Amino acid sequence: MITVKSLYYYPIKSCAGIKTNNLSLGSMGPVGDREYMIVDNNGKFISQRTHPKLALIKTELVDSELYIVIQNDKMKISNLFVFATC
Repeated sequence: MITVKSLYYYPIKSCAGIKTNNLSLGSMGPVGDREYMIVDNNGKFISQRTHPKLALIKTELVDSELYIVIQNDKMKISNLFVFATC
């Protein structure tokens, strides 16, 4: 038998996830999972492979609004990263 110990979804690809007790599945997978990504000014996807500090960007869902929380004030984000829907 398979046991699920914890569930996470990741609203912004390559950023920290949100722990949840349940997930709804849509046609593209878990609802709310990886709906956004961070791109550079050229529209190129930015990932943890090249920018590992993205893992420090936390996401929070408050009253159906998505927020990002950057707790490390030494994180440098250059070229004004832009969110794009996946």
